Amino acid sequence: MRAPGTSLVGGYDPAALFSQLQQLVGEVDAWALDELEGSFSPAVRARVHRQTTEALDEAATLFGRVLRAATKPSRSANDSAKLVAMSDDPGVFLWQLDRTVETASSTAAADIAFIAKLEMNTLAREARSILDVDDGWRAIELCERTRRHIIKATTALRRTWGATPGISLGQDEVYVTELVRSLRVRRRYAIFHRRVAMAGAEHGDRPTARLRSVGTSIAVLICRPEYRDFRMGDRMLLRDLQRVIVRHLGAVDTSEHAADRIWQDTLGAVQILRQINRRPELLEHDNLVLDTLHEQLAGLQPGEDLAAIIEQADAVLGCDEAIDERLRDRSADVSAWRATVETARRRLEPHRAPTSAHREIRAAHDRAGTAQGEPARGANSRNY
Repeated sequence: MRAPGTSLVGGYDPAALFSQLQQLVGEVDAWALDELEGSFSPAVRARVHRQTTEALDEAATLFGRVLRAATKPSRSANDSAKLVAMSDDPGVFLWQLDRTVETASSTAAADIAFIAKLEMNTLAREARSILDVDDGWRAIELCERTRRHIIKATTALRRTWGATPGISLGQDEVYVTELVRSLRVRRRYAIFHRRVAMAGAEHGDRPTARLRSVGTSIAVLICRPEYRDFRMGDRMLLRDLQRVIVRHLGAVDTSEHAADRIWQDTLGAVQILRQINRRPELLEHDNLVLDTLHEQLAGLQPGEDLAAIIEQADAVLGCDEAIDERLRDRSADVSAWRATVETARRRLEPHRAPTSAHREIRAAHDRAGTAQGEPARGANSRNY
């Protein structure tokens, strides 16, 4: 039943329609996919496939209704044709949503509903094609992508459609851009990297003790909310490493030589995780932050307080190992900071942040550390 005082738009009640989307978001957000990563039996794959296709069918229907309700009579057919061309590559879907929200145009809600409906149909076709494929990780990856895309599109609609005069969709929630998401994941990788290094320093020539510490760190990492946003390859890497460590620690007869080989694999895994820095949004972000640090350091004299510099540099934790070390030590050496920042800037020189990205990047500094209930990280924070 329509709430008193509300009006139909395109034959639909926006609040009721969005409530259905929110209910779907709640259902997909409750999927405990990480619990399935250790069991890829046919029954598990069938369950994952069923919940994915059901969610995609419902989402495509709901986004289609939003599209009809949000589309203005003056909308040109060329707009849809342009979006179809852009959406042929499913990898650009999340980027499309960020750009559409950022434009805040009068057609943003219809554009989002259109590309979301198209993406749901694309994912549904992919789901049907892998039903008989004996690859549990592929099924998990598709399920995670389905969840992420449904949630992202729904929050984007609340941000845009909810801002339309005469339409009330309730309180706005935090819209998470891909930059903010990547910053959160990279921070978690950097903290894991630091804990691995600490295990090596604390346990010296006792590789089995090092592995026990790393095993604990992996378990903690997998339980973090950011784990959902890890690349599927990274999740597979961590799970494989975890299994090897558990098997080694549980063996009756183990050798330190075997433990040392696993330790070397662990160090290799850490370097693979650092490849997150190749993401375009992080390259742009890091360039902008490093440029700002360079300008601020140029005006400082030896012995001056570096609290503001350290707080600013915390935004690029995980970008550069030398900067990470300065953050860990809370270095107060102005000359050392200048040299470290300059070296990092030269390394990233080919990746210049466009002017259009500056506003989002600056705003992301504030959002990245405070979402999901985490405290803001200031100059005195030591989240290592």
